[in-house]
Amino acid sequence: MLAVGLVITASFFIYEATSSRKNRSLAKELVIGAVTFVFLGFGSLFLLLSSGVYV
Repeated sequence: MLAVGLVITASFFIYEATSSRKNRSLAKELVIGAVTFVFLGFGSLFLLLSSGVYV
C-alpha cells in the first residue's frame, strides 16, 4: 500500500508540474489527494503494526 501511495503521489507531482494553470481540475486534484491519503495512511499503519509498534 505504501508503494501504491508513493506512485500515486509521484504521478500527482508530475501532473502538477506538467499541466498549465488553465488545464488543472480541482476535482481531479482532490480525488488524487484523497486516494493517496488513504493508501499512505493505511500503508503506514500496517507497516507499524507489522514491525511490532501497536498504535
